[in-house]
Amino acid sequence: MFHGWIDPLEPFHLIQRLRRDPVLRGRVAGKLRILPWERVVSSWAHTSAPPANWWNIPKILENGRTGDPGTPYHVHVVQKYLESTGSLHALSLGCGNGAKEISWAETERFRAIDAYDISERRIQAAIESVRHTRLHNVVHFRRGDAHELSFPFGHDTQ
Repeated sequence: MFHGWIDPLEPFHLIQRLRRDPVLRGRVAGKLRILPWERVVSSWAHTSAPPANWWNIPKILENGRTGDPGTPYHVHVVQKYLESTGSLHALSLGCGNGAKEISWAETERFRAIDAYDISERRIQAAIESVRHTRLHNVVHFRRGDAHELSFPFGHDTQ
């Protein structure tokens, strides 16, 4: 069937390893979860990951998207577009570990940032990162599924 790629005894050996190794058994069982919700939550459970998007490539960040390599993008946006606005209330869905929301809060243009993520681990990491800072009253991290949340009107940016 696989033209020699798999030894016919491999399934037998796998079953033996699964019986002997409870850690491996748990990892395999975790991959076979039946509920789609559990698969989504487990795939987003990590709290750090290498940059995977073009806007996170170090050379792009170094050269800047702002015309000034020394000015971070969020600072450029605040200076160019939000300088004359009042204190803003923002909504962030899929905030991960909260690094971007914290950066935006540090610009002092936001009175509140409501940040949600589906992963409890990521939300806990985000809460820990602002717990003992002046931003803990500005950035509010909560666990939630964006499909199931109801939002009151009043967010200036999303």
